[in-house]
Amino acid sequence: MKTLQASKALRSAVLLGSGAFLLGCVSSHDSHTATTSDTSVNKTVKPGAAITLSHEGPKDLRPGQYGVVTVKVTDSYEAGTLVLTAQPEEGLRLVTETAETTFPFSGDDAHEWELDVTSETSGVYYLNIFATAKLPEGPEMMRSYAARILIGDVTEADIQNSMKKNGSLSEDGKTISMEAEETIQ
Repeated sequence: MKTLQASKALRSAVLLGSGAFLLGCVSSHDSHTATTSDTSVNKTVKPGAAITLSHEGPKDLRPGQYGVVTVKVTDSYEAGTLVLTAQPEEGLRLVTETAETTFPFSGDDAHEWELDVTSETSGVYYLNIFATAKLPEGPEMMRSYAARILIGDVTEADIQNSMKKNGSLSEDGKTISMEAEETIQ
């Protein structure tokens, strides 16, 4: 009987000691973070070219009208060449003379590429941009980007239908099921 009571007392002491230790760790962490003035944000960087792509699209574009999509590129390379290639998805037509352009890397300069697009039907479309950084030393680095373009009267149903092209949408609209095939070698 005394052994059982001693065992319970020992367990209680261990749990109490562990709790005090954890409480000490938490309070020391809080005091450390309160005095730290580091405001940097940790970001996860994707593998590939060290460039950032963004775009500005046409506003209130109607079917049959032409609109300008401006692709903006910032880089952190001092030398080399950037090759951009545009590929519209089905239903979106690229009117620009060429679907490819080249920019020299020159430090902190931002680059802009204007592309004319049109479509005959209303909907949500994507203009795929493929970027290749050709550096003087080392392998080519790549990055891709999809510019979302709204044409005509786009409703929530149109947005849902554009998502269904890639799979089936659940009844609650929160999940897309897609078919996949895997080959293990």
